[in-house]
Amino acid sequence: MYLINVGIIILLLYGDDMKKYLLIPLFLLAGITHAGSNVSAISGNVSDVLSADTFVVVTGDLEQYKIRLLGGVDEFKNNSTASGCKKMLSDILNKEVDVDVVGNKDKENRYVGFVSINGENINQRQVLAGCAVTPKKTNSKISKKTYQSLLISEEKAKAMKNGIWAD
Repeated sequence: MYLINVGIIILLLYGDDMKKYLLIPLFLLAGITHAGSNVSAISGNVSDVLSADTFVVVTGDLEQYKIRLLGGVDEFKNNSTASGCKKMLSDILNKEVDVDVVGNKDKENRYVGFVSINGENINQRQVLAGCAVTPKKTNSKISKKTYQSLLISEEKAKAMKNGIWAD
């Protein structure tokens, strides 16, 4: 953002002659700084559900973020379970969500985190349905209370043979 502001000041000082020299590098630098920036929270509207654990959020300034639920399951033994879990996650489509990002992007360039709608923890709901698991290694951004709650939900899902635990 700082680079864009500097570019605007230079344009104001030097006028139209500088436009052709500044616009391309500024847009490139803006993209580079955004791509590498650390994002800790994202709020926006869910525009697409891509899988049982991945969806797209569009923010108020029209930025798009690919989000993966922390604890999401990449591979299902049964395609009907995967389909059911994607359908369950699809109920967040077109809803306003808050994402608490926990760490760096994953290998598929997705932000990974906890998702909530009006205070409801979507990760926990998916774990209880057997559509996600409790992360095995505790992350410093996950409170002990949240982690324990996820473990209890996972044990309930196993006992009820929900989702992946039925396979």
